[in-house]
Amino acid sequence: MNPTLPFDIRRFSVGYDAILDNLELRRVKANTNAGNYPPFNIIKKGNDEYCIEIAIAGFKKHEIEINLERHELTVSGTKENIELPDNWEPLHTGISARTFTRQFTLAEHIVVDGAIYEDGILTINLKQLVPEELKPKRIEISAPAEHHKLSNKISSKS
Repeated sequence: MNPTLPFDIRRFSVGYDAILDNLELRRVKANTNAGNYPPFNIIKKGNDEYCIEIAIAGFKKHEIEINLERHELTVSGTKENIELPDNWEPLHTGISARTFTRQFTLAEHIVVDGAIYEDGILTINLKQLVPEELKPKRIEISAPAEHHKLSNKISSKS
């Protein structure tokens, strides 16, 4: 049983072992490696849209990189060294300028729909695009006579 879930989900599912193990591994990795920097929000906007907001004030647009590879969204930032004039001496440095990498695993049908960097917040828009063949369909129930006529037509053509 996964200790982070309030119930044993494996009692209600079949074939999801690898997915559940992967999620648990990511949870442990996220808690040990990334810490809390930079802080982020994940927001669900309706039924099929999401966004990830990452607070990275002080970074310039060209210092941020977003990559997507096999459902793995990686956001990284590398701050350029700032040269201060010779007569300047920093007395306190409280604005974070450290290099970071944040990774997010996207579900199978989630696609990146663009990114905006404004006022120190990087917003990555995501959409869920489910293929038509995977969308729920209503199956019409035919009357027994109609089905019998149809199966007779099929068997007589053989």
